[in-house]
Amino acid sequence: MGDLVATRKRNGGTQWIYRFSNTYGASVVDTPAHTNGKPFALAVIRWPWDGLTVLGTMCGGPAEIKLALSSIKARPAPPPEQRVQAVSDQSVWDAMGATTVARQCGSCTLCCTTMGIAEIDKPERQRCPNDSGEYCRIYESRPPSCRSFTCAWIRGVGTDDDRPDKLGVVLTTYTLRGRQTLHVSEGRPGAGYQPRVKEITKLGRRARVIDHVAVVGVDGKLHLQQEGADF
Repeated sequence: MGDLVATRKRNGGTQWIYRFSNTYGASVVDTPAHTNGKPFALAVIRWPWDGLTVLGTMCGGPAEIKLALSSIKARPAPPPEQRVQAVSDQSVWDAMGATTVARQCGSCTLCCTTMGIAEIDKPERQRCPNDSGEYCRIYESRPPSCRSFTCAWIRGVGTDDDRPDKLGVVLTTYTLRGRQTLHVSEGRPGAGYQPRVKEITKLGRRARVIDHVAVVGVDGKLHLQQEGADF
């Protein structure tokens, strides 16, 4: 596992911070508000940690969390010829067929539930108190993490019917350990494995801009799909 660099009390529970390298680490908490009914929640985090950038999460018992921490370090990198180049988010979306048509969120507020908002201490997978169901009540003064967030659909990927609230998933991308990861956050149980989502993710793999896919279920569990594997 990574090096335990800090232990602190947070929101009535305990938080353990692990460092794996100069670019990523992990946070483990036992705070009930973040654990989805499980004993612990683990989040892979960007390092140095700014408290905002969470790359993936899962919830589980002691054995599951220990295994997850071990697998972060143990997971091998793909052979050089199979690795994608680190590119900007928009380059990934362009390779996946993004259009140049300007899009607005409209009545979609799915990311208001799936993403964590550190500024107001809102954990992932919990509906934001400012979400009316059709719009953000504080949109003009929304927190920086919300203001800077954009999903694949807003960036032009997919059709109008692929808007997150219709498709049931929020798609984002990030680079972890030099590998480009497509993050699929479910808004409905099983939505991350439906045929249309598979079609979209295969575009990234065929264009070699996506190394693997991380699906986060509505239960908060993170499933990493290995390179080239169907999911």
